[in-house]
Amino acid sequence: MIEIILIGSGNLGCYFLDKLYSNEKLKLKGLYTRKKSFDCPKNIKLYKSINEIEKADLYIIAVSDKSIIEVSKSLKVNSGCVVHTSGSIEMNVLNKFKNHGVIYPVQTISKKNKLNNDSFPFLIESNNSSSRKIIEDILNISKANYHYFSSEKRLITHLGAVISNNFVNHLNYFSKKILEENNIDFNILKPLIKETTYKINKFNPIDVQTGPAIRNDISTIRKHQKLLSNSNFIETYNIISNSILKLYSDEKL
Repeated sequence: MIEIILIGSGNLGCYFLDKLYSNEKLKLKGLYTRKKSFDCPKNIKLYKSINEIEKADLYIIAVSDKSIIEVSKSLKVNSGCVVHTSGSIEMNVLNKFKNHGVIYPVQTISKKNKLNNDSFPFLIESNNSSSRKIIEDILNISKANYHYFSSEKRLITHLGAVISNNFVNHLNYFSKKILEENNIDFNILKPLIKETTYKINKFNPIDVQTGPAIRNDISTIRKHQKLLSNSNFIETYNIISNSILKLYSDEKL
């Protein structure tokens, strides 16, 4: 049985904790977190210090990007494979470990909300065949979908993920805010959002663009700008409208 030690208890840490703990073919040996209080399953050892971490087959560093280098410097293990879970950090930050790699889930993960489904890919990288085998074994046991990506390709994919998920979610925040400030229920847009998601799954985005900018409907855009004249969202609205205008008609507001 593969023994695993998890480092981190944020969004990704809690995701891996849940998945590893519930899999009977894997043994989650322990967890290290810098949180002073953390509700850890009773049969999982909770390390109070990173120096207490014991021997294992795989060490998963599931912390924020800015903390990965710090954690890797503090982690002193001489066996097993050490991986991080970031989309934007190079694999070579783990070079001090003989066996190392990356297991990056291409998904939006929050411990506050359970995932709707687990059918998403992991992007993996390894420095040698030993690292590759342990990473493959873990994901195969978990019945996960995975692809081999270099650090460069993983970073590019991460950029795409930020645009497609984080940016779109941020835009929906403003959409909800604008409607609710005018006593309009945001639920009225949910069928539209659902259809947009459907089209993204079925078509090339460039072929299904709609709206005033692609029609070069400057009159409607000006009306929107007037509504947003006192909003800090107007700059974002103008940037995106100009981007669409330029892409489809090479014009500008």
